[in-house]
Amino acid sequence: MQTEEFVRQQLNDFFKIKRAKNGAFSVRAMAQLFKTSPGQMSQILSGKRPLSRKFINSVSDRLDLPKVDSKIEFSTLPDDEFKVISDWHHFAILSMSKTSKNKADPKFIAQMLGIDYYVAKEAFERLSKLGLIGIKDGFYTQTTKPLHTTNDIPSAAIRSHHKQNLTLASEKLDEVDVELREFTSMTMALNSKKLPSAKKLIRKFKADLYELVGQGKCEDVYTFSVQLFPVTKINIKNKRET
Repeated sequence: MQTEEFVRQQLNDFFKIKRAKNGAFSVRAMAQLFKTSPGQMSQILSGKRPLSRKFINSVSDRLDLPKVDSKIEFSTLPDDEFKVISDWHHFAILSMSKTSKNKADPKFIAQMLGIDYYVAKEAFERLSKLGLIGIKDGFYTQTTKPLHTTNDIPSAAIRSHHKQNLTLASEKLDEVDVELREFTSMTMALNSKKLPSAKKLIRKFKADLYELVGQGKCEDVYTFSVQLFPVTKINIKNKRET
């Protein structure tokens, strides 16, 4: 079951998207969609009302959220906060805090990630100011739960982040020995009505993989990417009408 914090954030994001498309979309309309009262929906969106297990499951079904059974809880970064740390090295620095190669030293971090010293220094200081890392005795730790972004919400920052990871993947394909990486792809005919279920499966696998490889002593930082996209032209107009 999804965490209450995650579901509440997804509801707020859903409401913002609806309002952006239709300025007349109200809390009352939102309440009707999720079969609750306007007053209760207002309190849910503002965080003043706890979410029941039944309501969380109902929202997860309607918004097609993955039913993650992992014991690991994630924190969702709103888009405005994600923009500040959207460059890939911020998340690499956060992940390095959980490895044996943990040192609160921008020079060391720059060497490990293959980035400029000043880029590493600015990113490290930014993460510290945002309260995402804490420093003690020459080491640092991530002070939050594992972070992830919102799903299926248009975002220039998220697109930029994905493009950076695609570029990194292309570089590592040539630089890293095959024993230390896994690149695979599959081209297939796809029933577009099954796409929401496919995306849910991918997201659940991502959470399960994180729980598996994050156990025990961690030595290195990896980026896991899955790309699922059409190579045939899609009739957007017809898709919107169905």
